[in-house]
Amino acid sequence: MNKLITIIIAAVVIIGICAFIFLKLISGTSSEPDTNTNNPTTLGTGNNTSVVTNSPSGSNSSSQTNTQSSIQAYGGGVIAAKDFKNDPATTKDPLNPGHYYIGPHVNEGIDDPTASDNPPYVIEYIDQDQTFTIDLLQEPIGTVRQDMEKFLMSKLGLSEAQMCQLKYTVSVSWRVNPLYAGQNLGFSFCQGAMQF
Repeated sequence: MNKLITIIIAAVVIIGICAFIFLKLISGTSSEPDTNTNNPTTLGTGNNTSVVTNSPSGSNSSSQTNTQSSIQAYGGGVIAAKDFKNDPATTKDPLNPGHYYIGPHVNEGIDDPTASDNPPYVIEYIDQDQTFTIDLLQEPIGTVRQDMEKFLMSKLGLSEAQMCQLKYTVSVSWRVNPLYAGQNLGFSFCQGAMQF
């Protein structure tokens, strides 16, 4: 009985720490651009070649059409991506306005043909701060992460270097993998990413 109580308490503590770290990571944005290249939520390469800037007239200095979206890059600037919000694989989160699921996501009991009871990963885009929160939900997490990366790159139309400039987190729950829970795993091809 004491062993069970110890395991339950340890699980609650670990989940609490993971939740605290996760909330700190996603709320770590500020109104001033952060020039810190050791960003724990982005694991970026520091290469800004993928970033386009706005011209004084307010139009994008790169040619954009109606099929593109602008995403704020970590550290300033804008990345031109495909219009992923209007992609058939993207669904508005019915419980959180301004949140979008890109691809598979967990069934929340609401009529949603794109939801699944057991998705391999969930990619959520939060419009307010233009961040991507990605949860790996199955093992092997290395393979699931690579599948997610390929999928997201195709939906956004971005290169690996551009993906590293996004504001994002890639995480895994304690239930899926206690060894890597509570850490930003990063995209496998970005500097500082967790390798396994």
